[in-house]
Amino acid sequence: MSIVKRISENQAVEIINNIKGSPIMGITQRTFPKLLKKDRVTKDPANFEQNDIAKLTETTIKVGSEYVTRVLNELAREHKSETEYKQGINTNPIDKLVKNGILGRSQKNGKLMFEYGTLPNVKPTVKYLFNKGLIEKNNIGDILPVRKPATNQGTYKEIQIRKVYFINILDFTINGIKYLITR
Repeated sequence: MSIVKRISENQAVEIINNIKGSPIMGITQRTFPKLLKKDRVTKDPANFEQNDIAKLTETTIKVGSEYVTRVLNELAREHKSETEYKQGINTNPIDKLVKNGILGRSQKNGKLMFEYGTLPNVKPTVKYLFNKGLIEKNNIGDILPVRKPATNQGTYKEIQIRKVYFINILDFTINGIKYLITR
């Protein structure tokens, strides 16, 4: 069992900015998916308003992963040419707080963001919350966003980098210590 410490958001930022290398880290994040107004299958009106449903995701991540580098490394592992990769547009670039860091400020709105690389062999644990209680995904209807895989990488194995507003990170675990962020 790991040690649990309660820390402030400022302490969390300091701990994360001082991470060296590319360790594995556990995180829990709570986000509010953009819901459709109508069920995409039945066309019935949605039974939920925006921000009624929270998505709670627990996963293990790779710290310090640059997207382009990961794509090019995967192409090399797959014995493919770098020309297979057609670089797209970064729709939400961030200015990193420290060199090779995973925290940065969004260039769009200045909010603090957490950027991480997913691990290909790790499936996140996802739960949905409604009125502070758990709700089964099949009870929500077909109004949740649909994830579309990248088509520009040229790789067999998709490389995923996620960006989430730091306010949505509830806790993280690194080096056997679980840090609960109090806000």
